[in-house]
Amino acid sequence: MKDYYSTRGRRVYDLGQDIPRNDLALFIEARSPNLVAISADIVEDECKFVYDVNNKIVPASKRSGAISIVGGARIPSDFSGRLRCDLLSNNISDIMPLHERLSKRKVAAAK
Repeated sequence: MKDYYSTRGRRVYDLGQDIPRNDLALFIEARSPNLVAISADIVEDECKFVYDVNNKIVPASKRSGAISIVGGARIPSDFSGRLRCDLLSNNISDIMPLHERLSKRKVAAAK
């Protein structure tokens, strides 16, 4: 996803897979990105992940006007119906149509 958007002229912030979700929420509120993408390829504690996404990341994204995406090989089967993000995806082709919807501001991508 990072390569997809950066090669199309978007600014991408790759915050890595170890950023605490509280810090990610603060980053979202400070930078007001158009898109927040979170990878669910490696999730150690599913209950905490779902809680943090639903109660920290999604609200921060909505306050900043960002679209929130959770993606990875485990999506949507493991998390379907449990996450309140705008899009669950296990395929890059699902997010391609978003490119046209986004203004040319910033894109935050966290793994």
